[in-house]
Amino acid sequence: PVLRTPIRDIMKRDVACIAADCSLYEAARKLTDDGISSLPVVDEKRRMVGLATVTDFMRAMLATYKLAETLDAA
Repeated sequence: PVLRTPIRDIMKRDVACIAADCSLYEAARKLTDDGISSLPVVDEKRRMVGLATVTDFMRAMLATYKLAETLDAA
């Protein structure tokens, strides 16, 4: 059955990734341009150090928006 297929048989091997010092804008642009919902974050040796997801970007943008609202209300 298909549910017993090992992930290695279906996973994508050539994945888009970003450097840890990449800007939020650059990463969001890559997500949008590539039509993907997450990006592995890699170090200078291309070892994965994290994963940036659409949810992470939305959370960061919402935090910025809330900060702007707070400053406007002051």
